[in-house]
Amino acid sequence: MKIVSAFLILGLPLASWSSVPAAKNLNALEFLREAQVETITNEQKENFKKYYGDYLKMAASNQQGMKVRWKALILAAKLDPSGSVQDVATFAKHEDWFMRNAALMALQETSPYEAQAVAKQLLKDKALVVRSAAVDVLTHSTAKESRDILWKELNQKYNFKGQQSLWIRPQIINHLVKSPRADELKYFSEALFDKDQQVSRSAMTAMENLTRQNFGRSPASLKTWQDYAQQKGLVIQ
Repeated sequence: MKIVSAFLILGLPLASWSSVPAAKNLNALEFLREAQVETITNEQKENFKKYYGDYLKMAASNQQGMKVRWKALILAAKLDPSGSVQDVATFAKHEDWFMRNAALMALQETSPYEAQAVAKQLLKDKALVVRSAAVDVLTHSTAKESRDILWKELNQKYNFKGQQSLWIRPQIINHLVKSPRADELKYFSEALFDKDQQVSRSAMTAMENLTRQNFGRSPASLKTWQDYAQQKGLVIQ
C-alpha cells in the first residue's frame, strides 16, 4: 500500500496535499497542512526538521484528528529518515489502527528492514486495513520465509467474515502468483478449490506457469485444472 492509497482509505482529498510550501517561516501546523509528503525535498528537510518533535507529539495526541495524526507521523519520518526509526516503530503497537498503519507506511519508506519485522507482527492485527498494509510490505521481500508466512495467512480465520472470504485473500494470492515457486505447486493446487473465485482463478495462472499446461480461460477451465490436480495427486478433495 503506497502512501497515496492510504490517503484514500483515510478519506484525505489528494488535491489538498499538492502544494509545496516555499516559505521557510511556516509553523509546524502550517507546514503539516501544506506539505506533499511523497515529495519532501532536501531543502524542506533542512528548513522544517526542527518540527520533528512537534510532529511526534501531534501523532501521539488524542486532541488531534485522525488525518492530522496520521500525516504527522509520516512527515516526522520523512524529515528525519534515519533518526526516526525507533520513534516511529513504537507506534506499531498504538491502540489506534490508523497509527499502526501510519507506522508501517513510514517504516517502509525509511527502513524497509524494520518494516519487514513490524509487518510480520501486524499480519495478525485486528484491523483489516492494517493487515492488508502488512501484506503489501511483505510483498517487497523475495525471501522464502516471507512467502511461507503469506501462505499461512491465506486461510487464517480472521481473513474471513463467517464463510465469506475477505479481500485480503485475493491480495495475498495475487502477489504469490507473480513469481510462483516449484515447491508451492501443492499450495496452488489446493487454491484451485477455494470458494473465492478470485483466489481460484489466480491459482490457475500459477498452475499454467509451473506445469506448462494450458487449459484455456473459460469457466470450464477451472474444473479441468481441478481434475488435473487430483489426477496428478497434487491434492486430495
